Amino acid sequence: MLGSKRTQLINQFIMESLLITLLSIILAVIITASLLPEFNSLLGKDIQLNLFSDIQLPGFLVIIWILTGFVSGLYPAFFLSKFQPVKVLKGKFSNTTAFASFRKALVIFQFSISTILIIVTIVVNSQLNYIQQKDPGYNKEQVVVIPFASNWVRNHLSSIKSRLLSNKDIAGVSAGSGKIGMTITFTVSGIYEEGSDESEFSYSISNGGVDHDFIKMMDIDIIRGRDFNENFATDTAEAFLINKAAEKMLGGNVIGRTFIVRNPLGEPRKGKIVGVFKDIIHASLHQKIEPLLFHSDSRSFNYIYIKLNPGQIPAALSFLEERWREWLPEHPLEYQFLDENFGLLYAEEQKLGNILNSFSLFAIFVACLGLWGLTSFSFEQKRKEVSIRKVLGATSYSIIATVLKDYFIFITIAFLISIPFAWYITDTWLSDFAYKISLNPLYYATGGLIVLVVSIVTVLYHVTLSVKANPVSGLRME
Repeated sequence: MLGSKRTQLINQFIMESLLITLLSIILAVIITASLLPEFNSLLGKDIQLNLFSDIQLPGFLVIIWILTGFVSGLYPAFFLSKFQPVKVLKGKFSNTTAFASFRKALVIFQFSISTILIIVTIVVNSQLNYIQQKDPGYNKEQVVVIPFASNWVRNHLSSIKSRLLSNKDIAGVSAGSGKIGMTITFTVSGIYEEGSDESEFSYSISNGGVDHDFIKMMDIDIIRGRDFNENFATDTAEAFLINKAAEKMLGGNVIGRTFIVRNPLGEPRKGKIVGVFKDIIHASLHQKIEPLLFHSDSRSFNYIYIKLNPGQIPAALSFLEERWREWLPEHPLEYQFLDENFGLLYAEEQKLGNILNSFSLFAIFVACLGLWGLTSFSFEQKRKEVSIRKVLGATSYSIIATVLKDYFIFITIAFLISIPFAWYITDTWLSDFAYKISLNPLYYATGGLIVLVVSIVTVLYHVTLSVKANPVSGLRME
């Protein structure tokens, strides 16, 4: 109307797009620098934002700026600039069905991604809860594990145990070859029954050493036979305890039978099976519970296990530090709580859960922004339609129901699209666990419900404004 040429409008739209993109990148860099410490804490990493020392990052940002600015400016530059001024002033510049469908498709795509992320987050958190709540077969609470630090501890283990047990804050003391839950599988060796053909009847079994107090202190159930007993002199060199999985592997009815365990570092170890204990999680839940054998040869011990009385942990740790300085002044006390040690097995899964929680919230926020924009545009286009409905007697509730029905269809389509992708992602991730949750349909329904509720709340704002508006103002637009 004022004489501007189309090329001038195109240049203006693109320049405005480039300016907005530049401001967005500057804001993104500021936000990234502010949130980077929290992100590093979330991942356990030390990522640095070297904006000026690394030439690649500024160059990458410039490329992103130019590409994003031009691409985002093309639509308004070439589409809006071709509108006829008379039709625009009359309000007759509604987009074609193709462009309307494209906008709806983008919103459906955004909500599909959000639904997938939410479902995956629910499944990951459910699996992590399952891991934390699953009974490992032993009591890992208030148990401190201390490495020997020197051979002096091994040589004076009996007196150390007596001294520690004299403290009322300590409930039990034991020793073992490794940290249960991580390295109790001291080694994997071949095992075969005495008198059988070694080459034909040999099996592989994980084995480690524990003293005669270990089973009782850790509350591991003996289901057949007996525990190690210090009153039996032969137990130290000639007795074995095996788990239920090992009993099954060896054919059952193993109590009293003599087996030979190969030792790659020395003489084979021969012993009689005196008891069978309940299967325990002696490694990660990523692996199936494998056959496990315990012997009580103190020469293999590398760790002290100390059971603390509940509520007395600070006093007990203070006592431990004092005694340790007395025994080994040149070696500072290094200890770890067994439940924390168990949690380290799933540190990566915990990080994944934290990341998914954050990204799910972000994805919902972005999807809501898209839905906000779509509803704002749609209701601006439908102001006349809503006004006519109100003049003809339609109630606010009927108008709201009609509008929400359309968006309910969008969310339903997004939910149906997300299901196969979410199932594939979660099923693939869970396949890495030997012990896992089942993919309950409730996980998918919950994800879809969360997206639906958030979407309805977003749309209701615009619907409420439209139905409360005076219909006369909407009809004056024509």
